[in-house]
Amino acid sequence: MQRYGPLILPSIKLSQGISSRWSHQRTLAQPTVTVNHVGSVIHSYPVTVEVVEEQLGNDVTLTMVKLPGGRARIGSCQTETGRFDHETQLAINIPSFYLGMMPITQQVYLEVMGCNPTLKCGDNGLLGLDKPVVGITWEEAIAFCHTLTQRTGKPYRLPTEFEWEFACRAETQTPFHFGATLTPAIANYNGKVAYDAGPRGISRNTTTPVGQFPPNGFGLFDMHGNVWEWCSQRSNATPVLRGGAWNSHPWLCRTAVRLRRGANSGLPTFGLRVVCAIAA
Repeated sequence: MQRYGPLILPSIKLSQGISSRWSHQRTLAQPTVTVNHVGSVIHSYPVTVEVVEEQLGNDVTLTMVKLPGGRARIGSCQTETGRFDHETQLAINIPSFYLGMMPITQQVYLEVMGCNPTLKCGDNGLLGLDKPVVGITWEEAIAFCHTLTQRTGKPYRLPTEFEWEFACRAETQTPFHFGATLTPAIANYNGKVAYDAGPRGISRNTTTPVGQFPPNGFGLFDMHGNVWEWCSQRSNATPVLRGGAWNSHPWLCRTAVRLRRGANSGLPTFGLRVVCAIAA
């Protein structure tokens, strides 16, 4: 098993994290929805979240959502369609933290790093400042967090797997935070394939602008599909991605799914989302 060395930050003065004095309440324009087993919307309700907007310069903003923390169950039940053996259910405690409202966009990445890894994918359909950055390796994702930390003085990093799944679930226990199935009307994935009794539909065959589909109950967008999101390294383990992507079959977009890939792997389906601690 390849061992990846620790990220060593230069000696810079860091805050403990995001202070609540910088935050404000926002009711999102799009409501979250719940669907039944055939994909019909059975509930729709507004989401109000506590957010911090990190001003990066040149009118570029990174929006972070405060998540409540608490005790949660991760993994999938034995009867969940598409379940893998490694999706063991565990009860865990998660402290409160801030997570990016959306995957990191090409605009944000370009502002922070001065380059756009999406270009190396050679597909113009993936390009767009409001689309997620893709083609990014785990090492590049770590470097982005490193540079963002230097830029802001706050300790940004990738989410742990537990943090990511807690955030995606938003207090649900269904295969998707939307409910029992997934539909092309609420997420970007290979909609030509159905999940359980859910409908078939279109496959967009590319990324979509972030925030185009309904959020989950925590006010987070694009947690299912669009791009796989890198998680932080676990001890002596190959890095893991979560969430599924624009070309994924729906069962790979389930909340509990884990995709292992090498740290130097950067596909047109790989992106990232960042975490910041809450200041004491």
